[in-house]
Amino acid sequence: MATRSVDKWKAKKEFEILAPSMFNEKVVGITYATDPKVIPGRVIEVGLSEVIPVESRRPKTKVILKAENLRGNQVVTKFAGHRIARDFERGLVRRKTSKVYISEEVKTKDDKRLKVKAFVVTTSKVGRAVKTSLRNALADMIKKESQEKGFDKFVDEILKGQVNRKIKNKLSKIYPLRQAVIQKTEILE
Repeated sequence: MATRSVDKWKAKKEFEILAPSMFNEKVVGITYATDPKVIPGRVIEVGLSEVIPVESRRPKTKVILKAENLRGNQVVTKFAGHRIARDFERGLVRRKTSKVYISEEVKTKDDKRLKVKAFVVTTSKVGRAVKTSLRNALADMIKKESQEKGFDKFVDEILKGQVNRKIKNKLSKIYPLRQAVIQKTEILE
């Protein structure tokens, strides 16, 4: 005699995923679980347009959220970082251009530590001396921007592209740039 199979999906419950308070706790998705204790710690990636209203057309940006705890049938999350799509990044670097990349650990005004990865793309090929001066200026500018602002304000400016514009305007005085991009942020704990 054959045994009856049990449908596992019928036992699962639905939970709404809330964005962090810095994004006005907007509902950004749904997750399922049989036991609510397994939800804290889950990593959720959502598009930037789902979290904040975007005025201009931004590159494919993903916001990374981490589930902290439950509030009824809602999952409370915290901001864990962001990243841009690899295809967007590859499309920026062309033949006869140079890419200058940095990875810096920075601290905000309210003592939150972040790892910020950024790069600039020049309009034409450059030598080692220009790359070094661009890299140093980029690192100094990102450190300065983070130290002047609180965590929420700094992240908001990164996601809206304001930091990218400031970097491009300032570093274009050293050498003309095609693009300046904050590629990725990670929260360090």
